[in-house]
Amino acid sequence: MDFPVLIAILLFIAGASIGSFLNVVIERTQQRRSFWQGRSFCNHCNHQLVWYDLIPLVSFLSLGAKCRYCRKKLSWQYFCLEVLTGLGFVAVAWRFAPHGYGFLAFWLLLFSFLVVIFVYDLKYQYIYDRFSLPALALVILAQIIWQPLTWWQFLLGGVAGAGVYLALYFLSQGKDIGGGDIRLGALIGFFVGLKALLYVLLYSYFIALLVLLIYLLVKRKKIKYLPLGPFLISGLLLYQFFPLQSVHLIDSVFGKIVDFLI
Repeated sequence: MDFPVLIAILLFIAGASIGSFLNVVIERTQQRRSFWQGRSFCNHCNHQLVWYDLIPLVSFLSLGAKCRYCRKKLSWQYFCLEVLTGLGFVAVAWRFAPHGYGFLAFWLLLFSFLVVIFVYDLKYQYIYDRFSLPALALVILAQIIWQPLTWWQFLLGGVAGAGVYLALYFLSQGKDIGGGDIRLGALIGFFVGLKALLYVLLYSYFIALLVLLIYLLVKRKKIKYLPLGPFLISGLLLYQFFPLQSVHLIDSVFGKIVDFLI
């Protein structure tokens, strides 16, 4: 979909602003603090921040990635998350606005939950139910309202998505897979259905393998723990944004492998 540059800019600003809030959600969740109450403060010196310290992207760059008060370095997570959420909002609107404003609003909200799950699992290796269950509720609500899948595909997808990681949980005795991964698998399965779940999983594990190989080549040592959530979400987004290309690519690649083996 083509939309005016002004709309894209406004979407980017809105996304960056949401990304700034998501940073607060992530950090305060880790600190076991409410993200609805209390003013923002520096994590180094605890100085309370004022509005001009909190302008998305601008404040971070103008301060040279340092706290205005103690001059200690700020994490680049803040800036990167704001940029990525801004770009994500533009991409979501480009892909899903033609399906109606209601569906677009659903996707923007779901995307925000997925960003939090992605970053939190990547940084702290944990997926909270307070993030995954509301996202799952959104997916169920979308199925009720728009019914993008048959109910049979919807239910089978959710059961298969949860079942794969439930089986891995028992096989690893809970060492490699957690309850959050099981619920995220269910969320993705319900969202895409049984048929598309295979493509999402293949994408996810291909991305994970690529990251692992790059890490081994650069760092020359093994990764102690590889969080699953970011790769599942990456696979989901790739499939949702490019469904036809995904099917064609994976079918052609695996078709060649099968032909070679046979």
